[in-house]
Amino acid sequence: MRILIAIMIIFLCFPTKAEKPTEAWVMCQPKSEVIVRARPNKHADEIGRVFPGDHIELDGKKVGRWYHCYVMFEATDGWIRGDHLSFTEPDIYEDGKKFVTTRKKLVTRYSIKGNVFRKFKKAGVEVTVFMMADEWSVTSQGYIMTKYLEAVDE
Repeated sequence: MRILIAIMIIFLCFPTKAEKPTEAWVMCQPKSEVIVRARPNKHADEIGRVFPGDHIELDGKKVGRWYHCYVMFEATDGWIRGDHLSFTEPDIYEDGKKFVTTRKKLVTRYSIKGNVFRKFKKAGVEVTVFMMADEWSVTSQGYIMTKYLEAVDE
């Protein structure tokens, strides 16, 4: 009986499934857009576009790095790649905000999980941040992990 109670306590205290996100925000460069597709692959028909900071609803379906979503202003559902999504609401700086990098040998990316865009060999490189979320920031030099950025006093 004690073993059964211990097992029940473990399952109640430590959930086995991670909670699926129910909402997300689009992360991309200013004046750009992310394509919403009919199926979860880059060759599927385009059914809409979303823009930096757009809020979208997710229904929990995920195939690889693609999330099924409902785009409110397009009044349609479709698929969007996860490397253009933040699951926490980002801070948006319309005109950009100055930051400096804090790490040596830093790489920037084309998207959150995309290929390398640039490589910096020293800390202190000034960048303009347009969107900043918990994990990633969209900057003038590509996507940079937020923890490697420090605001510049202006």
